[in-house]
Amino acid sequence: MNSTNSNHNSSCNMPNKCGRIFSFFMLTVLTVLIILIITAGKAEARHSTHIPKHALEGYITKCSENSAMIGCSPMGEIYENNGKISQALLIYRKHCIKNNDAHSCVLAAEVLQERRRPDEAMELFHKACLMDKAVEYCDRALAEYADRKDFKNVFRLNRTLCESHSEGSELSRYCYNAGKFLLENNDAAKAEHFYLKGCISQNTADERNHCIDQAVTLAQKGEYRLSAKLFEVSCLRNSLYSCHHGALIYIQELQQPSKAVVLAKKACDLNNPEGCYRVAEIYSMSDSSPEDVSAYYTKACETNFRDSCEKQKQFVKSQN
Repeated sequence: MNSTNSNHNSSCNMPNKCGRIFSFFMLTVLTVLIILIITAGKAEARHSTHIPKHALEGYITKCSENSAMIGCSPMGEIYENNGKISQALLIYRKHCIKNNDAHSCVLAAEVLQERRRPDEAMELFHKACLMDKAVEYCDRALAEYADRKDFKNVFRLNRTLCESHSEGSELSRYCYNAGKFLLENNDAAKAEHFYLKGCISQNTADERNHCIDQAVTLAQKGEYRLSAKLFEVSCLRNSLYSCHHGALIYIQELQQPSKAVVLAKKACDLNNPEGCYRVAEIYSMSDSSPEDVSAYYTKACETNFRDSCEKQKQFVKSQN
């Protein structure tokens, strides 16, 4: 009995601490409630939501004392929805700068845009992007720069996002954007760095497809050397499509059979008969041994590539 009382007393002998814990709990609950109410209101109209005072009394009291406190950012939306734009902007900025809250940065930027303060708005759109590296915020910042026809800053932000790209971060497409800008401005050497950085990371199907799509687009534009390099990256990661097209570019457009044969061999190793046939064809026009040529014709023939069967017969006769 004494032990129970002792434990009970020990948990309540610090009323200030208990009060802070309770206040934090209530603030969290009320924050969730406010967000839900605001979200529902925004579905109807941005400036038409009026929150019942009795539901907000404790929340507003706490957040009015310190509007920059974590959990109080919805106060800005309450003010904005009730027409108090200056107060809303003040809270958004506090949470953006003090708490590194990217969403608050975007909300502040939108208010500044409405107030025709575009430079300040652009600064906060940019800041929100760099805080979270979230695609939503970064695309918004890039779109704002593009609308201003500020293409140098479009490139700079793409470059920054690309350089911060690591495996699985979903930022690879910004590398392609940076590369495209440089290519359009006749700097192919630097463009190659960004294209290859974007292509190296292929953790997801989307990333693999993005790399192949870029290779196809570059080939269509006549950028064969860079296209072949991207196909090569994907080929060595088991893309038969990339092996086939990369080998063709190396042979037909770049006249580099030594590089083409690497991709054709990879395709052959992946049990693609056309790849085996292409290896044999390249070898037959080089100083390779007759045994190597015959071996690849045979392998293609055994997987029902008919042209290879006929070529094998002709090659054997030519060696007799």
